[in-house]
Amino acid sequence: MPDEFFILQYPADNPRGYCTVDQLDGFEDEWAVGQGVSLASSPPEKLTMSMYADEPRNTVLGDYVQNMDCLLVVSPRLRSFFQAQQVSDVEYYPVEIKDHKGKVASSEYCIAHLINPVDCIDADASGVKWSNEGLATQRILFARDLVIDPTRVPKEKRLFFPRYHNDSPLLRRELAEAMAGEQFSNVDIVQISERAC
Repeated sequence: MPDEFFILQYPADNPRGYCTVDQLDGFEDEWAVGQGVSLASSPPEKLTMSMYADEPRNTVLGDYVQNMDCLLVVSPRLRSFFQAQQVSDVEYYPVEIKDHKGKVASSEYCIAHLINPVDCIDADASGVKWSNEGLATQRILFARDLVIDPTRVPKEKRLFFPRYHNDSPLLRRELAEAMAGEQFSNVDIVQISERAC
């Protein structure tokens, strides 16, 4: 049976010199961000990220920007695509990206903050090992496989983080196919069954 869900990630190789960004500033409550809590009632005033100092030759901004914080940093084109596709449970916050010299490389990107993660991983079938205890801090430390129980994913959810595992967002098949047709840069869409553990 073909996969219903796909992983959105960055390509393994980087021949075009796409940058990685880190040093996120501006989120007061990074725990809330990592847990997929809505920030609409208290949005960040200004977000900034800087290009990764250890990769000074990588300066190209793709449609999907790799970062160290498991965030979706997206171009205006990718944001427009998500909006046109009416992707639910996402909040957009502008982010200023600085180059390796501290100068503004772009102020047109944004963080697509996915809210309301879905508790959809079949822990037993995935061979999950947990870190920490309690719902507030519990995370998946390791999964032999990533097995999604489709009955636990609401039909309207087409782009989301699984609860306890926000390393890479998941796409429902129809959104993955639509994205692939647009040929966004620095994007790799992988079937869950082909995921490297």
